[in-house]
Amino acid sequence: MKEITKKIRIKNKTDLYKKMFVGNEVVEGVQTNYHCCNCTNKNSIKIMPYDTGRYFGELVSNNVLSKETILTHKIATQSVRNKHLGELLVNDLPTLYFTTVCDVCEENYLVVFGIGEKQPSIWLCEVLGVWAYETN
Repeated sequence: MKEITKKIRIKNKTDLYKKMFVGNEVVEGVQTNYHCCNCTNKNSIKIMPYDTGRYFGELVSNNVLSKETILTHKIATQSVRNKHLGELLVNDLPTLYFTTVCDVCEENYLVVFGIGEKQPSIWLCEVLGVWAYETN
């Protein structure tokens, strides 16, 4: 899981097989698939609580993505009631990201997800999306 340090340009969003995970699905780790926008290969991603992801806000603070780009591509939403978790969130949950590449053509992808305890004892993970990107 590498940190993105250079400005990126979002190219396409790909569809996920499953986006929402609740309860034990989250605790045991989340796994879903997407098709590459470039070669259509089926790729999988896995999210392990407390192990996968970097703080999403660093993409804005490090000028990797602008807030306008994030809102335009619906990569995250602005929160009014949970600003203590960050300004840009997924489903009002702490928002994280990681990068991955297609297994076949090595196209770069940004995976953005929110994960946390939505209600007492109810864990939720929502994978908002997987976006192909290129470094500027």
